[in-house]
Amino acid sequence: MHTDKLISRIKAVLNGDSGHFEIQALAIEYADMVMHVRDRLEQCVALIRAGNDYAALQVAESPPPLLDTAAQLAFFDAPEWINLCREKNLPYPTKIDQHHVDLVNSLYGKQISESHPLYRDYRQAIRERDDLKALAVLASILRVNPGDKNARAETFRLSQKTRANYIQKLEDLLTDGSDAEAFELLDALERANIPGVAEAPAFQKTRERREKQERDQAMVEALDALKQAAPLYETNDWQAATPLLARCRVLERDHRLVFDDLTHKQMEMLENWAGKHQSEHAQNLARQEAVRNADNELSTLVNAPLPSRITRTSLKGFSLELQQAIAQSENLDGDTDQKLLKAARERHRRIEGKIQRRDIAFVSGIAISLAALVIAGMVFYESRTSADRREKVMARMDELVETSQLLEAEDLLKSIGNRWESNEEFHSARGRLESWVNDKRSKLSILLNKAEQIKGQPVNASTPESLAKSRASLATLRQSLEEISPDTRTEASTAVFEAEAHLQEIYKRLSADFSPTFAARLDDADKLFANALALPNPRLRAQALDAMAPTMVKINETGQRIESILSDEVSTRWKTLRDNIIADTTKWDRVANAEVTLAGATNLETYLELVRPVVEQNIANKVITANETAFIDPVERLVSPLARKLWRVAEQHSQGATPFLPAESLPGEMVEASKLAQSKIFQRLWRYSLQQLPISATNKPVTIYTVGQSKNERLPIGDGFELRQEVDVLQADGTSDHRVYNMRQFGGREARGELLSDGNPAPESNFLLRFSRFYDRNSGRITEPLLATLDRIRETQNISALLKAYLQQEILRITENRPDEWGIIFSPTAQKDATALAQITQNSITLNDWLYPERWADRYPALQRHYAPPQLSYMQEASAYFRVFQRLAKPGFVFVGYMNSEGRLHQSTKHILTGYLVGLTPDGRLATCVADKSLGELRTEDSTRGFLVSVPFVSYSPVLMLATTPMEAAKQVQFPEDVPAPVSGWDNFVLAPAVSTGN
Repeated sequence: MHTDKLISRIKAVLNGDSGHFEIQALAIEYADMVMHVRDRLEQCVALIRAGNDYAALQVAESPPPLLDTAAQLAFFDAPEWINLCREKNLPYPTKIDQHHVDLVNSLYGKQISESHPLYRDYRQAIRERDDLKALAVLASILRVNPGDKNARAETFRLSQKTRANYIQKLEDLLTDGSDAEAFELLDALERANIPGVAEAPAFQKTRERREKQERDQAMVEALDALKQAAPLYETNDWQAATPLLARCRVLERDHRLVFDDLTHKQMEMLENWAGKHQSEHAQNLARQEAVRNADNELSTLVNAPLPSRITRTSLKGFSLELQQAIAQSENLDGDTDQKLLKAARERHRRIEGKIQRRDIAFVSGIAISLAALVIAGMVFYESRTSADRREKVMARMDELVETSQLLEAEDLLKSIGNRWESNEEFHSARGRLESWVNDKRSKLSILLNKAEQIKGQPVNASTPESLAKSRASLATLRQSLEEISPDTRTEASTAVFEAEAHLQEIYKRLSADFSPTFAARLDDADKLFANALALPNPRLRAQALDAMAPTMVKINETGQRIESILSDEVSTRWKTLRDNIIADTTKWDRVANAEVTLAGATNLETYLELVRPVVEQNIANKVITANETAFIDPVERLVSPLARKLWRVAEQHSQGATPFLPAESLPGEMVEASKLAQSKIFQRLWRYSLQQLPISATNKPVTIYTVGQSKNERLPIGDGFELRQEVDVLQADGTSDHRVYNMRQFGGREARGELLSDGNPAPESNFLLRFSRFYDRNSGRITEPLLATLDRIRETQNISALLKAYLQQEILRITENRPDEWGIIFSPTAQKDATALAQITQNSITLNDWLYPERWADRYPALQRHYAPPQLSYMQEASAYFRVFQRLAKPGFVFVGYMNSEGRLHQSTKHILTGYLVGLTPDGRLATCVADKSLGELRTEDSTRGFLVSVPFVSYSPVLMLATTPMEAAKQVQFPEDVPAPVSGWDNFVLAPAVSTGN
């Protein structure tokens, strides 16, 4: 499970959204993941302390990045999760050493030079043309040295360069059904995190296909685990079944599996069975632990020696502790050590006896002393009776104060009068009670007096200010009710209620007088507010709202003054209007200021810089800054995949360079070109007719090819001669075989033997000599566009169609890694012919097949038709397409303005609007619409509102314009009439159909 998925599931568990079996699986996985991070940290720390920072950095940067993973695992709720694992007796990890994290973190943020090993790794990746590895190394460089502008720029450049290639590669793998390779590439792209790749349809499709495969595999794995768990129910092996059931639940959650009803019921039955046994097992373990603890406690107390000098208190405490330990053991129902329990009971009995003997001796001494005092006590009986009564009265005083009974306290003070006045303690207690009574009576009197004052206010003479003061005074009275004694609170509450009812009468009268007038002023303010918001642009709205400020100041002053008498409806309406005006004034001031600022941008870079603070202030949608790169390079999203490749080549083509001839030939290309161009044996080829003599119907001449011309020698023999002909005959495997042919003739009789005749240089030999000029043997470079080489192959007549097919097949192989740079993708005819040739030959023609055409007799007619004239020049067609895309790419998409807050185009440049306008929709997509050519002419200094656009671009989106439409670009470069244009039309060929949403 990925770290983010694991943390997400753990958070769901903490929110109560999970079962016991899934918690077990998550606990194990979390503990393992934290342990793995700790191991990697320790490995890094060891390397750092050994002075090997680069090796430590390699360990930290290997996927997944170490510090990122450590930060994810230390999520906010991690302590709560660990406590839950402890409570449920599940695995949990030890804490990650923060010192180790700090030490590894010290590797980052250092200034490093280009001699650092990371830069060496980057250069090596570039040499190997491993773009994903290069991007990964650049990411590491930026994490170590985030201030490296060159690395950041190179990351952007390489991302732009590789993005289309890898998306296309994903599409090709999906089309070919190579899912395993597609998933492997998808993993690499997810790690590389190239901007824009994740939004590509091919990326999404691959991810969906991978998720489906993972879901299918998860379903198989879950059902297999359930199948293994089912027989364990019969054997009651719940311990073996538990991890299998936990695995089922984890797979169900992670892959959103949906089991059928039968499977679901079977899982619930097995989980209930295993969960019951697991719970019983946990209880048994807890009981065993309790028994061990109880036995240990008893053993300690039974064997602990008593000190020689011990007080009764400490002896009693030891006895109590021993008694509690015995009770704890007895509660365990005989599971504890019974012999030990018996010994503990015996010791407790002895200690209690010792304590009892001490108590008896003490009590006996006290009894003797009391007997001596009995007689003396009789003398003081009478005085003691009076003291008891005094004590009871003092206790009653304290009780009345504690229960806050004012009326009873006043009665008690009256009843005792001056009794026991001479007793100082009683005198002091009575003084405290009198003080408390006076305080409570005083507070009650004050409350009643203030309530009377409120009730005495005349209804018709009151003002809003006097009502507000009275309401504040009434609120104070309500609070002081808590300080009134309960037995007098009814009287006080009645007084407060009557005062409140009187203020309500005053409020009704004042509200009837003031609310209608204030409501009318609010009506006027509402109209002004609505009129301000209806003005045509933010600047005018902001000015109108600012002009309302004096009016609202007066309304607010009045509202604050009479707020206490306003009806709830009018008060709510006033506050809502006040808050809305404040909010809208702030909003439209900010919008007006923002649009004044943004109107000054005449290029995209400046506009994006200006719009960032506008987004941060929540004036504009954050989708704009989240999609900046889409505007910097709109080709990636707006141009169709094939046209995008053509656009990139035209865009990157340097001035003065030869089209379709890369500046540097790749090693593999040079090797293949060398094989074709340096076949010297074919460049000295002669063609002969070999005839067996004497001539007969069965002895037909055979064509043979020789390396070089034959050497002839005529030797006289008697009345005749012998013709000796030596040649090197070319064999099927490309080697030559030296042969001697002899022909003899005597006395005018019929010649016998073998005769070579009609010898001439092979046309193929002359062609191959000219053909080889596309390759420079000295430099090892290809020196002409291979499209021109292909044209020469196709245009040459009177040579073998098999040889043409072989040469075209091999030239196409040279271009297959860079069809864009070699121009193949600029020639639809070249692509179509390559497909047709592959269907005829299956790309299986070898170097020497043209020498033995009988092997291809069944397909030779198709090859001859394939090369029959007339033929369209690949180079001419590619050049025409190239000129169209060169015209499109320069200047390409230009900045013309932005969408204002009203959804209208504010034009910031002097471009005449024509062709396609490009903007951003609220969901983050680039969309296009056709610009009206008249828009530029309608523009005047007074038309501040801008132009309506048919596509719902998001407010403050930059607006680009494709300066030349594809159709116009074709006209401007005078696209040849004899070169076929795209079947779908230039505009549909270039622009991706999904992005256009309006005309």
